[in-house]
This record gives sequence, C-alpha cells and structure tokens, in this order.
Amino acid sequence: MDTPCSICHDFCGIGDFWDPATEIRQATRNHIRLGLAWSDLTTSAESCANCEILVEGCKGCFRQHAISQDQILHCHLSFYYQIQDQDDDNYLEDVDKELFFRLKDGSWFTVQIFYNAEEEDPLLDNWESFPGLFRTSPGTGSDEAFETAKEWIETCESKTHRHCRSPKCPILPKRVVDVGLQDGLVRLVEPEGATGKYFCLSHCWGPSQITTTTTANIKKHLRDIPLDSLPKTFQDAILLTRRFGIGYIWIDSLCIVQDDKNDWKIESSKMATIYQNAHLTIAATLSSSGAGGLYTTTPEFEVSGTSPAGQAYSLYFRQKIDHHSDNAGGVTGGQNNQAALNLGNVDDRQPIGHPTITYHPLLTRAWVFQERMLSTRVLHFGPYELFFECRTESECECGGIQTWGSSYGIPASSTKLAYSDALSNHRLRQRIYTTEREMAWISRIWRTLVSSYNSLNITMPLDRLPAIGGLARSMASTKASPYRAGLWESSMNDDLLWAVENSAGLKPRPCPRSAPTWSWASVNTPSWYFDEIIVWDPYIEIIESESTYKGKQPNHLVEVVSSEVVPDGPDEFGLISQGSLKLSGAVAQGTLERDVQVSGMERNFVYYVSLPGLRMPMKPDYLFDHEGPDQVVPGTKVLCMRMSAVIEGSREVLFSLVLRSLAEPDTFERVGTLFIEARPPPVDVDGGIYDSAGVRTVVIR
Repeated sequence: MDTPCSICHDFCGIGDFWDPATEIRQATRNHIRLGLAWSDLTTSAESCANCEILVEGCKGCFRQHAISQDQILHCHLSFYYQIQDQDDDNYLEDVDKELFFRLKDGSWFTVQIFYNAEEEDPLLDNWESFPGLFRTSPGTGSDEAFETAKEWIETCESKTHRHCRSPKCPILPKRVVDVGLQDGLVRLVEPEGATGKYFCLSHCWGPSQITTTTTANIKKHLRDIPLDSLPKTFQDAILLTRRFGIGYIWIDSLCIVQDDKNDWKIESSKMATIYQNAHLTIAATLSSSGAGGLYTTTPEFEVSGTSPAGQAYSLYFRQKIDHHSDNAGGVTGGQNNQAALNLGNVDDRQPIGHPTITYHPLLTRAWVFQERMLSTRVLHFGPYELFFECRTESECECGGIQTWGSSYGIPASSTKLAYSDALSNHRLRQRIYTTEREMAWISRIWRTLVSSYNSLNITMPLDRLPAIGGLARSMASTKASPYRAGLWESSMNDDLLWAVENSAGLKPRPCPRSAPTWSWASVNTPSWYFDEIIVWDPYIEIIESESTYKGKQPNHLVEVVSSEVVPDGPDEFGLISQGSLKLSGAVAQGTLERDVQVSGMERNFVYYVSLPGLRMPMKPDYLFDHEGPDQVVPGTKVLCMRMSAVIEGSREVLFSLVLRSLAEPDTFERVGTLFIEARPPPVDVDGGIYDSAGVRTVVIR
C-alpha cells in the first residue's frame, strides 16, 4: 500500500474507524499540519495531484484578495474527518477542510474548501469527505441575493413561524423617512398616529460625522432630503426599502433630533417598540461607518478536472465565511465572550480566525445588540453573503450558519433564539414558564444576554443601561419582577454573582458613574456569570429532572434585605441617578495588598486580601490605580462578604464580594470579588476566612 502524502494525506482520514488491535473506535482521524511553509505545499504539488489542487485553489483565492505569495509567513492545514461510518445514526462529525495562512502584517487569511451541495457526485471516490455547502450569490446587492432575501422573509411571514408574528399595520414611529415610493422624493415625515409597514436600519455611525436631524435642519428635512447628500449606507438602505415596496424606513440619526435632549430621551425609550414593530431591520453588518454601504461581492474559485481514471471532480475555494466563534456560544469562567447570535467573535483574541471588529464591525456595538434581539426579522449584509435571523431560525446563503463546523448534528447556539423563546413561549403557551425551575431558566437567559452585551463597545459609558433598556422592558412582562439597574429583584441572589472577565484588561470605573457598584453596568470591563447558557438547542425544552436541577443551583448564603434604584428620568429601564442594596450575611475584615509581576516590558498588578493567617487572591472590578475618587491603594481596609457556593463542572466555588467602606456608617461600595475553590466539591463555606466571621447588615451603593 502506498504511503499517503505527508501534506494532504490523500484527502483521507488517518487510520480506520476502528482500532484493529483493540476493536475500539478511534478517538480522532483528523489530519492536522501546523507551521507549514508555503513552499512545502508548492513542492508537494509537483508530485501529488491532490496538493496540486490545493495550491491551485489557494492561488486563486490569493489573486481575488490581492495577496501575494511572498506575504505568507506560514500556514496551518486543518482537515477534519468523521470517526464513525456515515450509516451510523450518530453520524455528527465535523468534516471541515481549511488552511490558515499567517501573513506578514500579522493577520490570518483562512481558505475554506467545499463542494457545491447542489451538485451530484463532485468528489473522487478515493477522497473520503468534504463539507457540502451552497455557493453564494455573486454579490449581496445582486438580483440573486435579493430574491433569496425575499424568500426568507416570505417564509418567516408564513404561519409556521408563529413566534415571528408582527403587527401587519403598526402605528408608525413619531418620525420616519419617506423613501419616495410614489414620487421618488426622500423626506422626513411625522405621521401623527398613521399606520403602515416600515423598515429600520441598524448601522455604525463611524468616526466621521454622518447626516443627522437637528433643531436647525428639521424643517428642511421635512421638505426634502436629497438622496445624494446622505451617506452611502443610508442611500443603499433607502433604495432597498423602496425595492421591497415599503414606503418608510426608521434611521436613528435622521428620526431623532440629535441636539434635543428631551426628544432623544423620549424617542430612545421607544426603541424597543420601534424595532419590534418594524417589518424588517436592515443591518449594515460589514460597514464600520456610514460611508461603507451595504453591498459587497463574494469571490470564490473553482478547481475542477478529471482524474486519471476518468472521474470528474469539482471543489470550491473561498475565504472562510465565519458565522460564529470557535468556542461554543457563551462564556464559562470568563474564557471568552461571544456577542449576539453566532455571527463572529466579539474581540480579536482568537489566535486563528476572523475578528468581529474587522469582518462584522456592527456586531461589536452595544446599541446594536438590542436592535437585533428586539427586531422580528434582521437581514444582515455581511462581508461575504447575506445572513437572516428571525425569532424562529437563522439562515445564510451558504447554508452553514445553523451548525458548528460542517456537522449537521450540532446546532449552533443562538442568543436571539433563546431570548425569543423566553418571551414567545411564555406569551403563546402561557404555562410553559411557571415553575421555579422554568423561571430560573428565564433568569439564566437574561444573564447570558448580559454577558454577551457587556463585552460590546459603547462610546458613552452612561449609555450602558439605556442601550439594553429595550430588552429589559420587553423581558419585564415575563420576569414579573422589579428591575434594578440591570438585575431583577426576583433573582437578585443569582444576578449579583457577576465577575469581570479579564483582570489584565481592566479599565477605570466610569465617571460619572453609570450604575450602583453592585450592578455589572458600573464597570467598563466585560463581565460573566457562572451559569450562562453555553449551548442552547432550540429543539430541546427544559428537560432536566427536578433533582438534577436542584443539585446545580447555587447555595445562597446571604439575605437580600432590600434593593432600590432611582431612575434619572421617566424611563425605569434607562439612566439611574442612584441605587442601594442592603445585604445581611457573614463578613470577614481584611487588608488589600498588591504584588507586581514583571514580564518583559509589561508590569501587571495582582491583588490580595490579607487576613489573619491567610492571604487570598481577589479580582478587582476595575483599574484600581487610576487617580480619582475610585482609586484603591494597597493598605485599604476591605470587607469580604460571603455570597453563594456555586457548582461549576467538577468544582465548587465560594463566591464573595470585596467591599470598601464609604463615609456613611455600614455603607460600602463593591470593588471586586474573591473566589475560594474546592475540586472536587464541597467547598468549606464556614471555614477559612469565615472561620470566625460575624453576621453583619450592610448597604452597598
């Protein structure tokens, strides 16, 4: 038997499905080559027909994206193969075929290889497996793309999408842009209670000034807005709305008077209703500013031919279409954050992949998060293809958005679908979420939303609560509980258990403060919860047994005596002027200490709470060294308050708040968290720092 090619392994997995010696199924058959030089592939292509196909396809992609071969530092080859026969009922394996090229500018260029799922037998018999995907339209502004979008919307409007029912003729917002469906004249209108279908635009403003409505130009905008005076994104959205036969579109910068604080406060509080009632939200997902427009082309490169045996083949190569991050959907112990649905990762920390800030910049914006969650339907204009999400499903042109990798058996998590399920199931079936266990699931969905949202960028820290206020308002009828600065009174014990994600990336506390210190909205650093939903399967209801459910619940060791907030204005889900929380529980007095860790040119601070005979590491909520009223210096007396014991996988964590005293008696502010871990459980909740602790009632501002 011939030795397989060391580079491509003849497009076959490694070994058989079963180990012949042990008769045990192989744990992996993937072929992975790391750190290859481009010359390794080109040299192998001289003697290996399969490597010749790889090189030809990659060169085609390089030409399409203006990448010269001398820009390549090295590449990783990642070819996945199934570990069980295709006839097996549990055939769920990922069979992605990808090459990751590291370029001299530090970026990664990922080539995805697939066959056209609409073709019959495009692969050679001696090739084991490739992912089957659909070819996309030639461009997101093409007739083919428009027809695909129409089909998605029509399917969503059908009776099968019962969660997607929206008003057929809603009351129009206070102001909308008339797209000139009848006379071609674009202008701002004030419908004064009139009804009709309208679209919304979700977009990035960008660093440069875009066209806005102000007190100085509103009368002019009510007469006429020349189309060519608007940013390219606005022009594309208006013409697309007109093409769909819809008369109006709501664009925030045009429909809210930007220099009228009262108008902004009133109209921004209506955003939940505005996006919920819109027939469609157009999302300029690939554009970082108003100048970017909606549309782009989607190049792909076909390599086809005939084998020496006379069998035809056809493979397609294109820059990888990233639908979701490599990690599964949420945050566990602060490992990573995924924002919103599954259209990319929220930051640039992945060693390989496409950072959202580059490929889906719209999805990094905090205000956009609730726009997507609240909208009945969202049509994304991405850098490669159209994406569509509604309250029932997600779709894309290539067909790969609903699953992780190329496995049709592993559904991709969807924050929007989980949120929609929490609301729609409750409203349509009434009795779905009635037990303690089911209401706890609703609370977990909210905390998952918060963690996704809180990692997103926001220009004004004071907007952190208003920018999620529409979601909170929508969730309020399901929660049936008072809302407390991003937390809920009915689940306060659980909602208080947030921690910052990455101590190395801490930022100063916002000034002026955006929320009381016990709220996640009081910090500028991403936060996470222990019980976030990592993989949410829309086809599975809450199926845990009562005993399993109770065994996973935190053991709350503190009493929430009271909580209150004072809204800064008429909207209880918006800005907060002040808030307080009263807790009663075990406390331990300590002193804050700091060590300095030096690594090369970097200097990092590690903080500890020193108690008699003990020194425990703690996680600051924000950057302590920033000068000002929030600065916390070593030697500061702090109070550790025992909160809850939380089960997470094979460990149990005792979660404590670290508090700093304020001028008023028994009044404190939260400055960080302290974890005591036991692996395996149980954790000692009464010993250690709480060995001689007393019970105290404190107020946290």
